[in-house]
Amino acid sequence: MLSQLLWECLASSSLALLSNGSSGLAASAEALAASVDLLLHDGQFLAREREIAIVYGHSAIEDAMLFADRCDVGRLVLTHHAPTRTDAQLAAIAATSLTTPGGRPVSFARQGDTLAVARPPVAGRSGRRRR
Repeated sequence: MLSQLLWECLASSSLALLSNGSSGLAASAEALAASVDLLLHDGQFLAREREIAIVYGHSAIEDAMLFADRCDVGRLVLTHHAPTRTDAQLAAIAATSLTTPGGRPVSFARQGDTLAVARPPVAGRSGRRRR
């Protein structure tokens, strides 16, 4: 399945970016996203549109939420929204998608957003940065 889907990822101990159907990539994607503070994930389709999502190599929002729970992430930010959805439609979806089934916070990325990602403390350091 991995060879059939194109995906990109950027990962550190705090952030994972998964797109283009990554929630269907099971073990490799889950290992990459495990316990990150912030998961940016494709949220182009709804569960009722899953068949078309699969055809185009994208994810359903509900699947991204379940994926976030399986990976024990801190929070989920959905991005890469369907270009045919209006702002009002996205707002309505966001209003019903405030948390994952496991209670993790969910938000919808917007153009111009800046997201703070907390760095986990390094053992033996106070966590303060030098200026």
